[in-house]
Amino acid sequence: MLVNLFVIGVSWHNASVSVREKMAFSKKETPDILQAIISLPLVKETVILSTCNRVEIYGVAPVDELSDRTLYQACQQVRDFWIDSRCLDTVDDQQCLVEKTGKDAIHHLFRVVSSLDSMVIGEAQILGQVKHAYTTALNHGVVGSVLGQSMSRAFSVAKKVRTETRITQGAANVSSIAVELAGRVFDHFSNKTILLLGAGKMNTLAAKHLRSAGVTDIVVINRSLSKAQLIADEISAKACPWESLEDNLGTADVMISSTASKDYVVSSHLMTSLMKQRQYRPIVIVDIAVPRDVDPDVGNISGVYLFDIDDLKKAVDQNIKERQLQAEDAECLVNEKTNQFETWWHAQDVIPVIKSLRLRIQQTATNEAEIALRDIRSLTNSDTSKNLETVVYSLTDRIVNKVLHTPMNALKHSEDNLQTITLAEATKRLFDLSIDTEHGTAISENTQDNPIRKKI
Repeated sequence: MLVNLFVIGVSWHNASVSVREKMAFSKKETPDILQAIISLPLVKETVILSTCNRVEIYGVAPVDELSDRTLYQACQQVRDFWIDSRCLDTVDDQQCLVEKTGKDAIHHLFRVVSSLDSMVIGEAQILGQVKHAYTTALNHGVVGSVLGQSMSRAFSVAKKVRTETRITQGAANVSSIAVELAGRVFDHFSNKTILLLGAGKMNTLAAKHLRSAGVTDIVVINRSLSKAQLIADEISAKACPWESLEDNLGTADVMISSTASKDYVVSSHLMTSLMKQRQYRPIVIVDIAVPRDVDPDVGNISGVYLFDIDDLKKAVDQNIKERQLQAEDAECLVNEKTNQFETWWHAQDVIPVIKSLRLRIQQTATNEAEIALRDIRSLTNSDTSKNLETVVYSLTDRIVNKVLHTPMNALKHSEDNLQTITLAEATKRLFDLSIDTEHGTAISENTQDNPIRKKI
């Protein structure tokens, strides 16, 4: 049952970085934590999601006659374990733990995987992170049908959100927006040379985005050649000494700069000279540094397209604004899929009943058919036609009587009037019965066309 699903966690919504760090689980310890959680008396399945912006434990409690109480106790067991294992000795830290159950837990999962609950709406990393968390739990044998079906449906919803809305379109971080801005000048990057000035994290991320866009030629320059080499090795690029800046800038198509220099690294005078040598072949310069690496006057030189951190921030803000507008459609889609999943899940409870009902009627029909066949074999040739008709009608009578015996007794001998009315209404709906309320008799449009029914 969907009602026994729960999630407990902290996220950027309600907990500071310091609290999230305390609550987080490392990759190394996750397998042991999974086993510890699944060993709790009232936890049957579990998945741990631990990222920089959220730490969540998904779990499944047993289904019994006290499901609500059992679910509450299961959540409490996980909460207590988490608090003890992380040594959370302050009330404020403990109160950061938020829990959701049943349909609310599913809705939360769908929003998380669809990146509607992310700090940057539409970011792509969370889907991969949840898939990794699920695979880890699956590999350690702590996932069953409830979380299995829930996660599978969540991934399907995330895919639908990404394909049917524009929530992921437009870069939403500085490193990727740098590539997007360069793309406004160049149709493609397959034959372009990229110069990375500085060996910081932003340049590394930008280089990875450029690789994804088809760039093959990347040069890294840093004051420390060894640091440049480390970045170059990571992104399969070429490291060059600081003294080669002028030569490489003369041949580059795109330069992304992020150094710690207090003065301009690229002056207007230098760039004017280089552009003459380049015969004013276009170059995109993305200056991520604060303070700036590139003299703002460089942007006035013909053929130079200069973007600084303010330009990037404006582009990011505009893209995020567009994503937020798209998020409204995505939220509607997630709500719809949550309701559909809840309906589908509850329908699964009926399947064993349907199978059992079909099996019982099948067994009844088979038993009675065997009796009828035995009677047919014993018929004499003198009056076979008449006797055969008797056997067939007798067969139908016995099947009808045996199939309806138990439900008719339940209708006649229910404990109270309300139960009688409920059973009667259910019977009418199950068998699509029409009742003549004036005379209290059944109405059947098909009786006159069915000789067997007339005989019965």
